[in-house]
Amino acid sequence: MLVKPDGSQVPIDLKHDRNILGRQTDCQIRIPSDHVSRRHCEIAVGRAGVTAKDLGSSNGTYVNRQPIQEAELHAGDVLSVGPAVFVVRVGGQPVSIDAGKVLASAVESKKPTAKAGLKPLTLDELDESPTPAKDDLLGAEPDLDDSSEFDFDLTDDDAPKL
Repeated sequence: MLVKPDGSQVPIDLKHDRNILGRQTDCQIRIPSDHVSRRHCEIAVGRAGVTAKDLGSSNGTYVNRQPIQEAELHAGDVLSVGPAVFVVRVGGQPVSIDAGKVLASAVESKKPTAKAGLKPLTLDELDESPTPAKDDLLGAEPDLDDSSEFDFDLTDDDAPKL
């Protein structure tokens, strides 16, 4: 279930065993945003359940506010892909969704911006610059605070049009 910034909800049925979410036009679920990679993540549906796998995206894929490389999804989990927020429904559960709580529980961050007066690094300076700590890199999250309206295009002919 897609939960839009205005609180409205759009059911998204996964028609394939493997569903790619991303900015590229051939993705099963297209999210046209600069915060979403061309092929951002994959949702796989199988006998063992539903899994999400990040496909090396720039801004990461999050399940319940936690960055993932791959994770099993359960009913009620919140999946954040760039500005898009989804609630996982399995077997009709959860029956209802509180959009306000879902949006509040989605990953929030600010888009990195260039600071005035910064100059590009030279190769010599790059060798001398400190390497960011691993914990600093893991704390990076996508920007979901985008006030623009998004048009989600599903390229599958029998998929629901949003």
